[in-house]
Order: sequence, then C-alpha cells, then structure tokens
Amino acid sequence: MNAETPEAASTPVAQAWKALAGWPAPAVADIWAVLGPLSKNPRNPEAPQRLKSFCQQHKLARGEVGETVSVLHNLLLNAAAGDASKEDFQRHLATLGCGGAGDRMTAILLAGYDQAKLLLRRRLLRVALAAHGKVLTTISWRMDTIGDSDAARHLATSVLVLTLNWQEGSTQGRTTVQLTPDAIRELRRVLDQFAV
Repeated sequence: MNAETPEAASTPVAQAWKALAGWPAPAVADIWAVLGPLSKNPRNPEAPQRLKSFCQQHKLARGEVGETVSVLHNLLLNAAAGDASKEDFQRHLATLGCGGAGDRMTAILLAGYDQAKLLLRRRLLRVALAAHGKVLTTISWRMDTIGDSDAARHLATSVLVLTLNWQEGSTQGRTTVQLTPDAIRELRRVLDQFAV
C-alpha cells in the first residue's frame, strides 16, 4: 500500500481498503461475486443472498463486507460516471492511498473494471434519460392471428403484440400495443435508419 496521509487513512475508501486487505486471499479474489451484480442493478434482488453466501463461504462478518462492497461500488460508480479509463482508475486508487503497482487487490479490481464500467454507464444512461420522461427498459412480444371479431369475419391477419416495459424516475410501468403488418413495416423502416 502507498504511504498514507492521516487524512487519506480516515476516508471511507481507505477504511474499506484496509478491511479488504484483512480478508482471506480467496475472498479478495472473489470480490466480483458480490460487487459485480451491483454494477448492473443496485436493487438486484439476488444481492442479499449473494452477500450472505459470500460471507458464509469466506467466514466474514456480513456488516463489514456490506460496507466494504458499498464503498467500492460507489468508487466504481464515480469512476464510471467520469468515464475514467482503467489507467485513470488505477491512478485514482493510488491517490487515495489504496494499492500500487503489483498490489493484488488493485489487480483484482482492475480485472473487472472495464465490464463494471460498461454496466454502470448503461445504468447511468437510464438514470439520465429517466429524469426527462419514460425510458424503455425491456420489450416482450408475441404474434397473434386475428380471425373473427364483432367488427368483421375471416380477417386472418397476423398481429404483433409488443409489451413495452418502461421506467420514469422511480415509477415502472408497461404499455401493450398491437401492430398490423403495415405498422410492422413502418416500425422496421424507422429502426433501419438507426443501425446501432
């Protein structure tokens, strides 16, 4: 570990780093088992069970692990929000008095950084968009065939049923729409303009 100033040693990051240094080597190597799911979704319903299993497996106190993981997650979140490269993140850790060249904890965090950054930036994009209206989160679909109805008989037309799940701030909802063949062609024409 780098030489620490008294101020650096008292920061939550430095305290988390010190706690992490006291963990058994297999627990440090396995940190992404509990840190990784938070990158995708901080309200991941599997997170409490993963944390419990992690603590039992490595014989660690749940409170300490939870605090350490929370601090590391926030450190990663801030780095991702600033679009920090892996090298920038490593330098930032060093300025906080955490790790250095060849430090095993730094190496383990850096090994998962790019994937975590990608997931975190996707999440941050959704947050930024949700502040200004509904954001499409997932799409479910099925094809139906319309035969007879009270409006007409023998329609024999396929209809695409799309369920659009959305989020607006902390509110989630869904809207289901039905697309006729003409509407499907129109949707395809629009989407073809935005090759991603």
